[in-house]
Amino acid sequence: MLDTLKRAILVILFAAMLAAGLRLGWWWLAIPSGVLVLLGLYDWCQRGRSVTRNYPIAGHIRALAYQLRPYL
Repeated sequence: MLDTLKRAILVILFAAMLAAGLRLGWWWLAIPSGVLVLLGLYDWCQRGRSVTRNYPIAGHIRALAYQLRPYL
């Protein structure tokens, strides 16, 4: 219950940042916030990868490292 509430608060916070950015004309704030909101909703709803569900930032960094591994 608390985990779901924490996730909902974060998504609502980023959505509020997106709305504030659009209202005030701050496109530099609205675009990254919109991307983060969409990524957060995707991570929140997906069931396949528990790492990105439980630790979204670390999970995406890990996925990026796996993609870059053959080139290093």
